[in-house]
Amino acid sequence: MSYTYKITYGGWYQRTTLHLSEIYELFSLGTSHLNLDKEKLTKLHDDLNLSIVTREPGYFEYVKALTNTGIEIRYYEDGLYVLEMNSDDVVAAQNALETYFAEKLSPTISYIFSLGAPTPKVLANIKVQHPVVVSITGAGKDFQVDEALFGNVYTRIASDSVTVYKTPRYIVINNQKDNEVIKNLIEMQIFFREFKDQLEKYLGIHRSIWEEISGIKEAKLIQGKDVDGIRGRLDGYQKTISL
Repeated sequence: MSYTYKITYGGWYQRTTLHLSEIYELFSLGTSHLNLDKEKLTKLHDDLNLSIVTREPGYFEYVKALTNTGIEIRYYEDGLYVLEMNSDDVVAAQNALETYFAEKLSPTISYIFSLGAPTPKVLANIKVQHPVVVSITGAGKDFQVDEALFGNVYTRIASDSVTVYKTPRYIVINNQKDNEVIKNLIEMQIFFREFKDQLEKYLGIHRSIWEEISGIKEAKLIQGKDVDGIRGRLDGYQKTISL
């Protein structure tokens, strides 16, 4: 049986309400009060190809935008962002969302937050594979996940009206009711998956750095010509660990 799916792609990076105001200004006007190149801002804004931009109230305030190609963007004040579209072709929609994010949205957001102290390279180069949520409304309780498409299900959680399946690459939601609860559930699934993945990456970096520090501490001898280099490395480690 063919279904119409809602495909949601998103992630999270720590932000505040002040950041949200900067995002809204750029999305709606193509401008910024920051000391950034005006021509580049205009080019980035045009590339976003937005038809509607609004600022929405809620428990977390957010900017909502719609592209001329049918992608809905929601960017929240805490840094959660989602890109969403409806399609009967999950793979094509996922590719469209990932391409738009990589080529349009991510460069734009990165540019307006490019000022200030540089992020250490080891943190700036963290690669996170953002989660994809696929929701189906009205498929019935007999719905079975197509494992050839989504992969093997390793977790299934069910309530009276919603069943959530998790595979290595997707979170699939069978929704018997199309309401605000499902929207919140989708966003919570993206946030918690993203939060967990980022913590794992940071923990791995933390362990690696402390192994290198231990190697320096356990060295019996340090040659004088190496002192400046070691001091520079330790200063860098301290900054990275603090961040």
